[in-house]
Amino acid sequence: MAETGFVQAFKWDEQLAEPSYNSGGLVVGGSMPIASPDSRRLGIGAQAAWSAGVILPAVAPEVLVTSATKPLIQYALRASYPAGALTAIMAHVGTDAHDWLLENALIRSLSLSGSPEDALRARFDIAALMVTKGTAGAEEPAVGTLLDWYHGAVTIGDNPYDCRSFEAVINNNVRVNANLDAKTPTEARFPGGFSLGTEEVSLRVSLGTYLAYDILADDPARDVDVDIVYTDGVTTVTLTFTDLAVVGGMTMPFQAGGDDVLWDLELQGAPGCLGIT
Repeated sequence: MAETGFVQAFKWDEQLAEPSYNSGGLVVGGSMPIASPDSRRLGIGAQAAWSAGVILPAVAPEVLVTSATKPLIQYALRASYPAGALTAIMAHVGTDAHDWLLENALIRSLSLSGSPEDALRARFDIAALMVTKGTAGAEEPAVGTLLDWYHGAVTIGDNPYDCRSFEAVINNNVRVNANLDAKTPTEARFPGGFSLGTEEVSLRVSLGTYLAYDILADDPARDVDVDIVYTDGVTTVTLTFTDLAVVGGMTMPFQAGGDDVLWDLELQGAPGCLGIT
């Protein structure tokens, strides 16, 4: 009989913190891709041989944020800039019958988004250096209260701008490395480590009112500050962006039938421009 989403689980904690695991939030999508490539090598005389490539364990959950998700979101940021480390985590992922333990994992990228009538949403891309099959399925703990849209507030500078939606993206540019060091049995094809590239932070907003920003200036301002706060009175997630620049200009779609005119902007900042508390 096929398994269903009723018996799936995603939970996590800092590396080597087991057996204490946290819920990832209300998981509503995503996947667990475990890349295990094979390469075909061709030679003369129609000869062919197969070689195994690097195994890259990963998990990419899409979750509605709860209090249990909050520290995982913070682990998408580095301990310091420009070259601080990311916090290593581990995750149990799978079903009652097929459980996988991902270890020494880093958050390669994180997307946080919000819009009316939706909860704060997080999309993670997490890569690990090792994965093993668990002996028993991982039961999902309680989810907790969602941070719904009416718990959120977006201000640019000190002003609200009738924000209809936003998406903040953190790309840590994590590179996965293999090496020719001596290999350990059962671990020969796993990566040897990670390298961290430059952090990239972008923010897309859709506004119902025009942003007071001179996009035609000879030297446009690059000091746009944005605060996004979600709080239900107990759990609070605050995104603080500093010194952002508007990139690519503004887009004003034409609206037939008297629909609202929305201004779409994309902003970017330097590494370290985003704080999550």
